[in-house]
Amino acid sequence: MLPMNLATAIHNIHADRLWWRKVLLGGALVMTVFGAPWPAGLVAERMDNVRKGFPTPLPPTIDPWGRVIIGLFALILDFFFFFLPLLGISALFFCVAAGIAVGPAVGISVQSLGMLFGITLIAYVILMFAISIAPVARLRYIEQGSIESALSMLPLRSALDSRRRASYARARLHSLPGYLPLLVLAAAAWASTQVQLPVGWLITGALVWLACSAWVYAHLIVAQLYGDAERHLN
Repeated sequence: MLPMNLATAIHNIHADRLWWRKVLLGGALVMTVFGAPWPAGLVAERMDNVRKGFPTPLPPTIDPWGRVIIGLFALILDFFFFFLPLLGISALFFCVAAGIAVGPAVGISVQSLGMLFGITLIAYVILMFAISIAPVARLRYIEQGSIESALSMLPLRSALDSRRRASYARARLHSLPGYLPLLVLAAAAWASTQVQLPVGWLITGALVWLACSAWVYAHLIVAQLYGDAERHLN
């Protein structure tokens, strides 16, 4: 069987008659921030099912607290590979900028340093996104059941492994259109705050909810594609 493509991933999600209810619930929980582990756990369970050869339906809610715990660990992986390095880079640039501001001239301005800082952050995020570090880390966690190994350099080595990186790159490429609804809805939510509309706060809130739901939907697509890639690799 050929590796899954975007159309197949979407078809598998929609094969669950209640997919829209689960996606909208996940979006509402993401809006609360504290409820984000539940949809993250749903995505992780989805990835595990696809990896085992069960691409549909979406996982039923049998153990909601177990799903929350799984999702919490999945979010910890995102924090470790994305936000923690970004905090370190930010702290380094802040210290350098403070030294430039109070010390003698060193041939670089704070504005130039700020531009370099922004470029560095964007480049890091794009690089980590391109090499699929987040979904690969989740795959390693799901496969081994060990958060310690998933927080090691094992996911990075796995993402860059010559036997695997082509499959992961294909999954990433097919997943990109799945983020378009998120981008469109996020832009619409931002635009709604820039104009005076009747009950504008209600419209903005609804658009933010739909954008968060689109985030959950995009990650379900990612779970489909990477779970299927892992199944073929193994």
